[in-house]
Amino acid sequence: MGLSNKFYDGWLEEAKYLANHMLPEAQKPLMLLEAFGYNGSIAMEDIYNPVKVAMNKIEELVVVGKGMDNPAIKGTAWQAYNVVVEYVDYYRKARGGKPEGRLNQAWFGSGANIKERTWKYLLNNI
Repeated sequence: MGLSNKFYDGWLEEAKYLANHMLPEAQKPLMLLEAFGYNGSIAMEDIYNPVKVAMNKIEELVVVGKGMDNPAIKGTAWQAYNVVVEYVDYYRKARGGKPEGRLNQAWFGSGANIKERTWKYLLNNI
């Protein structure tokens, strides 16, 4: 029980940090490149087309995503992270197209990796 309390206390501090810091506009594309496993020096034309489509969907969700119009989080790193989570959990297709496949990839697979890379990028670069 103590280990889980320690984990969630640390997570809460990180979440508060993201919620209290704005994500500069210039860093949004860099965050998305990092989220999908690219480094910031790649040209947009060299990015795999399905990743470009995903990045465009994430940018759209900043405006139309669930709860993204909340003025308390607008423009923050917390909003940016939650937009990526919404994309991975609700819009990203899984192999086979089955709901359990999407859940598995969102929690343990490539979707989980996207969320983890986004979290780390935001904590280390904001």
